[in-house]
Amino acid sequence: MSNSMNLNINEVSKIVKLFNKYIDNNPEKYVKHKFRYNDSIIKIYSTNKLLVQGKNSEETFDEISKILNRSISIEITKTNLLLTGNIIGTDEVGTGDVFGGIFVCACYVNKKQIPELSKFGLKDSKKLKDSDILALAPILKEKLSYTIIYLDNNKYNNVLKNFNLNKIKAIMHDEAIKKITKEITNYDYIVIDGFTSSSNYFKYLEDYDPVKNVELIEKAEDKYYAVAAASIIARYHLILNFKKLSKDYNYDLPKGAGKQVDNMIDIIIKDRKSKILNDISKLNFKNFHNKNTN
Repeated sequence: MSNSMNLNINEVSKIVKLFNKYIDNNPEKYVKHKFRYNDSIIKIYSTNKLLVQGKNSEETFDEISKILNRSISIEITKTNLLLTGNIIGTDEVGTGDVFGGIFVCACYVNKKQIPELSKFGLKDSKKLKDSDILALAPILKEKLSYTIIYLDNNKYNNVLKNFNLNKIKAIMHDEAIKKITKEITNYDYIVIDGFTSSSNYFKYLEDYDPVKNVELIEKAEDKYYAVAAASIIARYHLILNFKKLSKDYNYDLPKGAGKQVDNMIDIIIKDRKSKILNDISKLNFKNFHNKNTN
């Protein structure tokens, strides 16, 4: 993982002064300054471009951003998000990751807050880097009303014996909505990022007395500030969840479901620690096919 930004001369001087004791004198072409800090490598090129790489690059980049008063490192962009209404929006994250739990966030955005939020270039959290999420989510959490519903891996693996994933998501969205509407009552409507049809959604919830006045809209995180904010806050909690699980179980758990995940599963099995997989991963993924986890 790597993160970068362009610096001016004063910012270069500030970074060089603050990180001088971490200097790495091994020369690289076009690199003016190089530092090893917090399991990361910081490079400043002759163009004054800063690059941060390594295990803790996200945290280091976020720290540098704050030092330079760039606590929000994302570029401010134009947005197509709708500007009307007082909306509660919900979105879920973690369902595509083998490791880590699932988070659903319900977030309320009052239309009076939209001009300020528009400055941040809100978008689907999957389109943002972790460093952007780590910088932006705390600001949103301070400004907006929201609720978080969390399903850990152990419970996920247990409930999946009786429920499919869409039913699990429907239950979590409904719980998040019920929780936030206890606090927020002056909303115009509720928008769920559409992961299924409305008819299926309510069929999944027929035994749960669901909140009825909701709309399921595809790609809602690209259309509504409340859903975009919910997506960012939920992913923030997922990032922290990955960090906690990695620390607690002493494995640097990768996101997604690709080759890196396959390699990590193999390492855990080789270390004779297969029992922890129920606590840190979703065992229904194809990554576990032909794996001896006993």
